This record gives sequence, structure tokens and C-alpha cells, in this order.
Amino acid sequence: MVQIVLIRPGCTDYDQQRRIQGTLDVPLNTQGSVEVARMIEELRGLKLEALYASDSQPSLQTAETIAEAFGLKFKKLDRMENLNFGLWQGMLIEDVRVKQ
Repeated sequence: MVQIVLIRPGCTDYDQQRRIQGTLDVPLNTQGSVEVARMIEELRGLKLEALYASDSQPSLQTAETIAEAFGLKFKKLDRMENLNFGLWQGMLIEDVRVKQ
């Protein structure tokens, strides 16, 4: 039976600041790197055969780290992307709630 595992990219500064990231490329922060290392340990029991990632920087960084740990190559999927939130991108979630 085929098993599909969805992996959320590690944390970015925008996640910690509760900002809307959308299509902005914000790299993983220290916490994000720790999260990816923890994910790798949790995935060790699975036999990963393929790895796909969106074109965002945190997704690519997460995929590269996981691929290296499992001896896999990953495929970048150009059409698998975050939503573009326009002017909301970079804003604090709370500010959007208040203003909108």
C-alpha cells in the first residue's frame, strides 16, 4: 500500500513573529533547523522512496536536509506553492485582523 507523508517545512522568523508569509522567501531559523532534525528522527521508521518540495526557501531547505539524511534526491514542484496574500504578506496576523 502506498503511504503519503506530508511534511510541513521547519519554522521561520515569520512563523515565530506570527506574520503572513505567503509567497515571500524566508529561510528556516534555528528553531526550524531543530524541527527538521526532529522530523528526520521521526521518519526513520518509514521507507521513504520519493521526496517532493515546493519552490519556497523553507520547503527547499527542509527537503534538502531530509534528502541528505535518507540518501534521496528530491524533486522541486513549481506548481506546488503557497498562496499569494498580496499586501498582507509580511504583516502580523493580528494587524490584519484589526484592520480588516
